[in-house]
Amino acid sequence: MKKLYALLVALILALCLAGCGDNNDNNNSSSEPPAAEPENNVQESPDKDQFTNEDDQQKPADEASFKDNVVTTDDLKIEITEHKVIQPGDEGNQYGSDPIIAFWYEVTNLSDDEIDPTTSWLFAFSAYQGDEELSVSPLPDNAFVDTQLNSIGNGESIKNAVGYTLTDETTPVTLKATKGLMGADIGEQEYSIS
Repeated sequence: MKKLYALLVALILALCLAGCGDNNDNNNSSSEPPAAEPENNVQESPDKDQFTNEDDQQKPADEASFKDNVVTTDDLKIEITEHKVIQPGDEGNQYGSDPIIAFWYEVTNLSDDEIDPTTSWLFAFSAYQGDEELSVSPLPDNAFVDTQLNSIGNGESIKNAVGYTLTDETTPVTLKATKGLMGADIGEQEYSIS
């Protein structure tokens, strides 16, 4: 559900940005009504196809993997380089009232499409404590404020961080990886929070 929410937020942002373009075409003074578009002409965000497409659904999950802190798919590689719990009031969780678990990672683009580090992570991972899915917290490392949505071209890598609000301070956090949003499960790893 949270991945769906993240997708909706990403699509809304993309639509808002697209709406900022030149609207002169919509202001023509022709008295003719605009031509009806075919019902099947659905325009999708260009970023969506890089994470989920028909090929992802048809390829076996064993072509993608999550092991030894690294997710690898045909499109990208995400390597988790560090994780730690940050208490409320500490740097990285200054405004939170609950502890968070933060992950630092590096994303490498293996496709011809541009991606960004934040969306790549959110489309690849969900975090759980027991059966409860954790909520994404604010960015836990200000070093990435200006780069968290930077485009990554083919063969390029960029570092970033993400945090999740913990529900308790004893249950380990399980990261579950999928091959894109709503894609096949490709593995999971447990991270201690003590």
